[in-house]
Parts: sequence; C-alpha cells; structure tokens
Amino acid sequence: MTKMTTKTIRVCLLVVLFLIFPITAAASHLVNLNICDNLGGTALVQNKVTLCTGSTIYKVLDSTQLLTQTNAKPYTDPADDPDITFLYDEPAPGAKKAVRAIVTYDVNPKPKFTLNSFSLNLVFGQPLMLTLDGEYYLLTNSTKMELFSFENTKLIHIPTGTVFLPEKVQGTSWYVFQTLGQKKIAAGVFGADVTISPLEQGEVPAAYVKLYNLTLQHQVQFAFNAPVNVTDPVSVGQLTVCQIDNPADTQQVVICRNNNEQFTLQKNVLTAKMIGGKEYAFLYQYAGNEKQISLFKIQDISRAVLSLATPLNLAYNDFIDSMIAGRRMAIRFNDNLYLLKHPVSPTISLPSLTLIAYQGAGTTNLNAVGSDDSVEFTGLKGEKIFLQRNYGTPPPPFGLYGRAVEELEPANLDGQLFTSLSSTGAITIVNPAFGKLTAAPDDTKLYQPTFKIFSAGKNQAYTLPYKQPLAVDGSTLFYYHTAEISGATPIKTTSVYQY
Repeated sequence: MTKMTTKTIRVCLLVVLFLIFPITAAASHLVNLNICDNLGGTALVQNKVTLCTGSTIYKVLDSTQLLTQTNAKPYTDPADDPDITFLYDEPAPGAKKAVRAIVTYDVNPKPKFTLNSFSLNLVFGQPLMLTLDGEYYLLTNSTKMELFSFENTKLIHIPTGTVFLPEKVQGTSWYVFQTLGQKKIAAGVFGADVTISPLEQGEVPAAYVKLYNLTLQHQVQFAFNAPVNVTDPVSVGQLTVCQIDNPADTQQVVICRNNNEQFTLQKNVLTAKMIGGKEYAFLYQYAGNEKQISLFKIQDISRAVLSLATPLNLAYNDFIDSMIAGRRMAIRFNDNLYLLKHPVSPTISLPSLTLIAYQGAGTTNLNAVGSDDSVEFTGLKGEKIFLQRNYGTPPPPFGLYGRAVEELEPANLDGQLFTSLSSTGAITIVNPAFGKLTAAPDDTKLYQPTFKIFSAGKNQAYTLPYKQPLAVDGSTLFYYHTAEISGATPIKTTSVYQY
C-alpha cells in the first residue's frame, strides 16, 4: 500500500510550486526549491524556467508547449519514492512563472492508494501523474467535485494536452481510460483502496462473477463483461467471452472456461458442447452492440435416454418461474435440438408456448396446439413433443415426452377429442375413418391462405382456409391456425377436433 505522508516544498517570491500528493521519501536534495531565472539566464525566456535548490541550479525546465514542439518528455526526478515530475506551463502575459511538482507513479506495478487520501486530493483539485510505456498522463478532476468518483475524472497526456475520459465497465467497479497507442489504464475503488492498473490490448478488468443454478433456471446468459459460474447440475466453473475474442467479428465468438479457451460459437446456431463432463446447449446472439451467450441445461427426451412409457419430470415451480420470466429451455428429442419459450407474463399459458427448431443459422417456430392441460408440438420430421400438466397436492411436475413418427398411435377422437396435423408430418385417425392424413402433394408450401390436406381413408383432399373452421361430414372440425412460412422450414398446422 502506498503511504500518504506529507512533505512540504518551499514556495518562493516569484514562483508557485505545487506539491501534489504526499511524498514518502525525505527528498533532502529538493530542499528550498525556487525559481532562479537570473542564475540560469532564462529570466526573459518564455519557454524555459530555471529551478534552484537554495542558490544552486537544480534543473532548467522546458515548458510543456516546447516539449510538444520538440517531441520531448517532462522531467522526472527519479531519486525519490515515488518519483516527482516537474511541469512548467508558459504563463499568460503579465502572469508570473509557476512550476508544479507532481508525485508520479508507473502503472505497471499497479499502485494502490488509501481511498481517503486519494479522494481528498482529487476533490481539492490536486492531480496525480501516471506513466505507461514512457508516456505521461495527468489524472485530475474533469468537473468541480464535491464527492469523489472516477466518473468525474480525466487523463491529460503530457505534454500534448490530449484528454481521455473514463468508460465505466459494466458489472465491475472499474473505469477504463483509452490512451495513446490503444493502451488502456484501469482505475477503480475496492473497499478502502484505490487501484490503478494497465491493461493489455483487448483486455478488460475482471467483472464480478455471478453464481447460477442452471437446474433451477434452465437458461443463464453471459457476456464479455458479465462472466458466470454455474454450480449445478455440475460445477462448470467460470464461463465468459475470451479476451482474445475480436469484438469486430459479430459472426462468431470465442468462449473461455476458467480463462482457458474452449470453443468457438457461430451466431444464431444452437450448439451442444461438453463442459465438465456434461453436455450443455449454447446459443450466441448479437444484440445491443454486444455478444450475448445463453447457456442451457439440455432436457433430453430422446429414446436412448427415456423409454416410451417414461416422461421427463419438470419441477413444477422451476418450470413456471422460468417460462413467465422469458427464460428458454433446451429440449433434445433424438437428433433434434429445440428451445421452448413463453412470453414474459405474470401467469403461464401452455398454448402460448413456442418450440423453436434450429437448422444451422435458420429457425422455425413450432406453435403449441392444445389447452392449459396439455399441448403438443409437431416437429420438422413429423415427430411430436408433448407437455402435460398434472394435478395434485402439492402440484406435481409437468410431464415432457416425445414420439417419433413410427411411435405415434392412431387417434380416436371419441376418446382424445383432438389431435393436430403439420405439413411436415402425418397422423392417422381411425375414428372417424380418415386413415392417414398428410399435406396434399399439390399443397403450395409458401401460400398462407390455404392448407390442402389428403385423407387416405376417404381418398379425398380437403382445402382448409386460414383461421376459418371447416366442418367435415358433420362430425369433425378442422381448424388451420398456424402458417410459419418465413422460417427455415415452411410449416402449416391444423387442429382436428371431434365435432
């Protein structure tokens, strides 16, 4: 910790000498500093000033203006701890020459200060000199302060006068100054200390790492400045966007685990990856000028995992809480990976759910068909995914299960009252005797107003108008309600009811 004791510099008749921030060393060779232009022959020279210790010439200083013209650096006395830099600005006409003596720290050792002393100096207008790779930067307040905050500071490059303002790093206590040569200086308050640190190109200060339970929340988001640590279902460790990731390339993102590069994700492609011995789904999206990555626990209802008679139990409260908050759930059925989503809402409605199928960088929305008791989704290959609400005290888990095309049982509308047909699949209805129902071969896939279907049992085609019920044979009602024709796979869906 840098000590903050006070050392006095004598102010002479025709000189104003400012000692900025306390000096820790005795600085015995700088006793009785004064301007002695007569001894140095600079009394009538505007861009130079002579400093003496007593009656002995100590240093002839060039003005900051002259330093700029000659591409030179200000003079720093290295004999003290910390160093002292002397600055001389050319006076206005009629004004006296003045020299500032400013405590100076190189940011590479990452100096620390006590918050009390640091804030006191800045609030009262006393700056601090910082050096980075041989360049000098004066840290000072940008506006008149009553209370200290790095938000109200600035860095001034010496001698050019170029001003650099701080940028707040979201999710952290750090402020970052972008200096010459794309170099960065970070400064922040941590407890009772102030820390100043250099940053490599592309590096940002570490943000606060938040802990998440993915089993409860189903989806967790992270970004460059917002790392996460997933503790359940297994200890994943810290996940974030790597420092080496190029923010100018929005098509892909490099992911790190515990600061080690793991893999690269393509934009808008739902991808399964192994982390910590368990498989998770990742989705990278670019929004708000930021790379955002979503992490999902995969709810696997594939036949290799669950038997035909066994549904996957979804914890009642966890499922509802995630859905109404807008968090999504990853579902795998055989070779297909989906995301289930619900609009942000104070209450849950199963018919409001949407299953999103990802095909490369394209998506297709599969809308729920059914009621608040049970809904089904028809997949891209005719498979179906079912979500069933169960009743009891306390409320039992929801049931989630899937059926491949060959596993779908023939529908009997006398018993189950309704079923659904998608243009990507087929169903069989034995009562009434429609037999196998499919999209008709001559149905126009990209034409929303109608959905033409064919009944093998009746050897007849039916043209269903969009969002208009069609009664058939006085006992069956077809309702063509959904046409997702702008996605990667055009899909039309109709519900079939007993009438």
